[in-house]
Amino acid sequence: GSKFHGQSHFSLGGKEGGSSMMHDYLVAGLAEAFGVPGPRVSHAVVCINDIYRGVFTIQEEHDDQAFLDHHFPDGPDGNYYKVRYGSGLLFFTGSELDAYAAELDPVAGTDDVFLADTDLIQFLQFANFTEPTEFAEQAPSRMNVDAWLKLVAMEAVVPDFDGMFSGQRNYLLYNHPAFGWWPVRSDWDHGFDHAFLGDLATTGLRVLDLPSPEIPDTPEWNRCDGRAPI
Repeated sequence: GSKFHGQSHFSLGGKEGGSSMMHDYLVAGLAEAFGVPGPRVSHAVVCINDIYRGVFTIQEEHDDQAFLDHHFPDGPDGNYYKVRYGSGLLFFTGSELDAYAAELDPVAGTDDVFLADTDLIQFLQFANFTEPTEFAEQAPSRMNVDAWLKLVAMEAVVPDFDGMFSGQRNYLLYNHPAFGWWPVRSDWDHGFDHAFLGDLATTGLRVLDLPSPEIPDTPEWNRCDGRAPI
């Protein structure tokens, strides 16, 4: 099929993550600086049949082959799994595919047979049941340790209740042919949106809503001749 700037799919976002529509954009920029793979984000003035429809965030699709080609050009042909929203962090629950069918979607051409055979299930078994000393010795050959630590560090400094470790949501797992397993984030729209305060052992977890400025209704944006100042 046809592509738009190398993309076969992309997503347009509104104000779900905040009325400024800057959350996705800012966190995606930080992720790129950190070296954390995730969808690229920008802004777009959207017109349909020359009728102005508004300003939206435009986000790269995170679960297709074009994403792997861009973010993993040295190994875009590994197996790639999308963890369904709400499934939490994955644990080894058996060697049968049925045990994971409700939580995972193989994407970007990945076949179910790899999940059932030697791929993700073996990694989950290794991650869940390997003794600490043996884990430390074998982890560099099975996973990109730096990539996992970078994502942990990024989520530690960027408030995001919807993240992989902070919220156990919005992530995928990619098995790079040369460097092993990488975590991939899939959504940034709640980055810088909430701050977690308090101590879980004493006061519990409190969520602080951070203010988000409105986008001004600028008349210059309301035109569809390709000259909008964005």
